[in-house]
Amino acid sequence: MPHATVSERHLRPVVIMLSRTLILATVCAVATISSASAFAPHAAPSGVFASGRYVSTSATSLNLFGAKKSTPTSSAANSPAADDAVAVFTRKYGSRRKAKPIDESKLRSAYAELARLFSEESASKMAKAEPCVLEFRQSYFEEIKVIFDEKFGEEATQGLLIRNPGLLGIKPDGWGEEGYGGAATAGPETIALSYVIAATRPLGNFGLVGLLALVLTPGIDAATGLGLRDAFLGALGVK
Repeated sequence: MPHATVSERHLRPVVIMLSRTLILATVCAVATISSASAFAPHAAPSGVFASGRYVSTSATSLNLFGAKKSTPTSSAANSPAADDAVAVFTRKYGSRRKAKPIDESKLRSAYAELARLFSEESASKMAKAEPCVLEFRQSYFEEIKVIFDEKFGEEATQGLLIRNPGLLGIKPDGWGEEGYGGAATAGPETIALSYVIAATRPLGNFGLVGLLALVLTPGIDAATGLGLRDAFLGALGVK
């Protein structure tokens, strides 16, 4: 039986994801946060995009967006765990933010919103894994959660976002006509890649560079029989 191959069309979004993940730290440092992961297109969950925003057609999700959004509780924003999250963010980015001082109230508000959506324990884990999540666009948090909950289930979504909080910085509807890089087009590989990102996080960006090097190694590519190297280079336009 011939080996399956990965098409350039399906691998291109993964190339985009790896590139954006590698520059995540730089993006956070200059406070122009738009952390993104891109994936091959999959069927979007039941819903529609209105005014550039994804709105689910399920009754539960409609209630979420139709009702007045609750304000993050001050207790979570001022909890010891929030203090720790702000301290971690400040230690990591404070020295690089002379031109644009850190807005602590924004960090605390984002933390409280994460706690409201996922629990304070989960918010703490996310903020420690990727401190820059506290400067992501908060208006995306709930939209992304709704989409992922419908795709993967609430429990799987919780684990996914704890392993890769950077997904909370993507656009719900993605970029371009096909929605690349958006929550609505994410598929099962989103969860698989979250384990890779979590496992290589202690190694920093060098860990991801190492994985990329392995993918491009002819011997390893031949051993897998997946044709990843040719598809990857083709997606980059250098094949």
